[in-house]
Amino acid sequence: MKDKIQNRILIVHEKAKIASYLADKLTSWGCNVDKTANGYSALEKVGYFSYTIVFVSTTLPLINYKDVTSRILKEYPDIFQVIVDSENKLSDEEVKNASADFYIPDPMDDHLISNVLYEIAGRRPDLEEAFQNLPLVKYDFERIVGKDHTMKKLYKILKKLSKSSVTVLIQGESGTGKELTAKAIHYYGDRKNNPFVAVSCAAIPETLLESELFGHEKGSFTGAIAEKIGTFEQADTGTIFLDEIGEMSPALQAKLLRVLEESEFQRVGGIEKKKVDIRIISATNRDLWKMTKKGLFRQDLYYRLSAFPLHLPPLRERKSDIPLLTRYFIRKHHQRAGKNICQIDREALEILNDFKWEGNIRELENVIERSLVMSENNIILKKDLPEYLFNRSMESNNVEIDNKETFITIKPINDMEREAIIKALEQSYGNKSRAARELKMSLMTLYRKIDKYNIKVNKIK
Repeated sequence: MKDKIQNRILIVHEKAKIASYLADKLTSWGCNVDKTANGYSALEKVGYFSYTIVFVSTTLPLINYKDVTSRILKEYPDIFQVIVDSENKLSDEEVKNASADFYIPDPMDDHLISNVLYEIAGRRPDLEEAFQNLPLVKYDFERIVGKDHTMKKLYKILKKLSKSSVTVLIQGESGTGKELTAKAIHYYGDRKNNPFVAVSCAAIPETLLESELFGHEKGSFTGAIAEKIGTFEQADTGTIFLDEIGEMSPALQAKLLRVLEESEFQRVGGIEKKKVDIRIISATNRDLWKMTKKGLFRQDLYYRLSAFPLHLPPLRERKSDIPLLTRYFIRKHHQRAGKNICQIDREALEILNDFKWEGNIRELENVIERSLVMSENNIILKKDLPEYLFNRSMESNNVEIDNKETFITIKPINDMEREAIIKALEQSYGNKSRAARELKMSLMTLYRKIDKYNIKVNKIK
């Protein structure tokens, strides 16, 4: 009979030093770890013990790693598999077809390893307590992307952008993490040891914004009792982040264009031209291109700012990241709320998953912080969530028009969910783990819903 240890992990790696490094790290985080140096032994262990995660090296002796991962997936689909690319040679296509859930390139570091465990805990709420000793890592762009495929693609772009000085325009709805993205580009690049200065063009009155950006000389206007160094001078050799650039006045747009073209500017009331070596990253939640067509934003400035346009997807388009983000915000805010909370109830998490999140990541963080305050237990429950989540989470976009009767009919939510589950199971040939990944829900949630809707999985071909 197999053991029931929830955080038991198997490391399959032929290099003893790497296996020991990984094992020591996982053990220090409270995991139960076994090791083996070959794939055949790994398959035997998996058949005997109940593992939550298996790390598999790509350079195993005797048996190819693909054979190991495919057999584990076929016989034990509930096990999360992590490919360790020992030679860092796998192509995107090889990673995609490797029958694994996660991929770690060489060299491994604590951040990459903990990121995998965070994501697994996000998919399996029942593992929250088992992985509660994970380190609270910095929320940089490795953590922004989560596990959603759109964000994984985005952070590959961010890595490339960080190694250049090209002007970047970040576009996205409010709360999607535009400033966090700008910081990631800066702090992972060659300018990371130089200043990063952020300016909100909407938060500063138009009459003061020019002085804020370029500085002013003493006596240049009423109230200018001393000279002021502007943010462009402060950010010299570094990066300036111009948030809500679409709110900038036409007159100031012209002056900003000159800075981009000449790399120089003048303080308000000054005559000396000051040279700067600066990277400009701007952001907006407005459609600047449409604004140029209406004469509200200079077209020449738009082209300068958007040398590399970057779009951040709203949270409703990357819902598979909600469990990961939720766990992060709980760990970030629980001490300030005065609570020893490290997890969220499965029912409460499903409500968060179903919500539309018009305020995006910022709204989710606010909800978690509020729920921590309201909680009376060591876990966030449904009753701790704001009431407005329940009403709006039940709204349906699936409205069908009956042309013959000219009535609007709304399809019941349960029927739509049942159909989606059946379709996912059909497309995955009955493989529940793959179906759960396609449906962006945990495997436990899928099992519960299969029982709820009385879906006969064994009859699906």
